Amino acid sequence: MKKLTNKFTFLSLLIVILLNSCHRSDMLSLQNGKLKVDFYSGMPVFKNIIYLKDTLRPNIGKGLAVNGEVKEWKQWVIKSTMKGDTVVYTMKLQQPEITTDFVYWLDSCSIRMKIRNVEDKNNVLQEIGFEEQPWVSVSDTSYRWWTVKNWTREPFGPKKVFSRGIGMYNAISGNARDTVQKKGLPNFACIWNAKKFCIALKTNMEVYPIRIWSDSAGCNLAPNKYYYRVKDTRLPDFEAQLTFIPDLNQNNISDKGDYFVWCNRQLKGPDQLHKNTFFGPKGSLVQFFTVHHR
Repeated sequence: MKKLTNKFTFLSLLIVILLNSCHRSDMLSLQNGKLKVDFYSGMPVFKNIIYLKDTLRPNIGKGLAVNGEVKEWKQWVIKSTMKGDTVVYTMKLQQPEITTDFVYWLDSCSIRMKIRNVEDKNNVLQEIGFEEQPWVSVSDTSYRWWTVKNWTREPFGPKKVFSRGIGMYNAISGNARDTVQKKGLPNFACIWNAKKFCIALKTNMEVYPIRIWSDSAGCNLAPNKYYYRVKDTRLPDFEAQLTFIPDLNQNNISDKGDYFVWCNRQLKGPDQLHKNTFFGPKGSLVQFFTVHHR
């Protein structure tokens, strides 16, 4: 009986080890200080984003858009590898025939990503869009969002219309379950929990770099598009950064005010006005501590 018990214990242990091994093979993980990210091994999607013991689980989208057409994940041939402190996805698509590398790494409070080694044999690639794959998804109403939306200009016409011919914009906010205005695209957006942190996203694309939208699952934040080629000009490699922002303005809560400070810190060599102030909700200038640039 004792031998049977020992055999049963050994088999149970072996099954647990095998199950854990299978679970681990489904994902890749990176950690730097307080930030840990689990990636799906079969697609460049965050499975878990863990910061200060809080876990965010972005929704799994349909795939990526290539030249405006959604290419679902099953249409891609994807190989993932760990190289030191980076995760690299080698991505191949048959129609159109392109290959590229998606590279991810961490610093102490940011997830960083770069698209490199793009091969476009037929010179047809114009853009890669992330609109079908969120980087952050929140549904808890303790999270709030803020954005500035820009949209098509009011056309000129016989009738006098205020701001005709000028681009329109609207600064809006809400909680995770409120609907984000569909009209327009943002240049700025953030998501925060007042008792935890503020989340910001930036890319090196100059035209509508990010997207924020709502669906049945809540509020989502993601990069917008990588403009690979404009007319005959090849643009630089795409870069993106998702950052967890602490209480930068030292008012003991995390909110869009910390995002404003963070945005000013991204400026290179700003003048004194932008270096020490930000615009308040009614357009008034609010003074805060001097920004120290690295």
